Amino acid sequence: MEIRFQNSPAEVSMMDTEELRSNFLVDDLIQDDQVGFLYSHYDRVIIGGAKPVSRELSLDNDPELRAGFFL
Repeated sequence: MEIRFQNSPAEVSMMDTEELRSNFLVDDLIQDDQVGFLYSHYDRVIIGGAKPVSRELSLDNDPELRAGFFL
């Protein structure tokens, strides 16, 4: 699970296009035969995607969640 921390408004106002993209764009989440997650500290949201192509995928719990199960 990728974890992204919140940036201050002052930090964001000084970012160029590449820095904005690296901090806010989620473009490689869905990969063949993988389950991917991104945990964003903005609103404490988890974005996920799964793409089973040639095998069955399982929804495992990430240790960062500090819970016994995912859902």
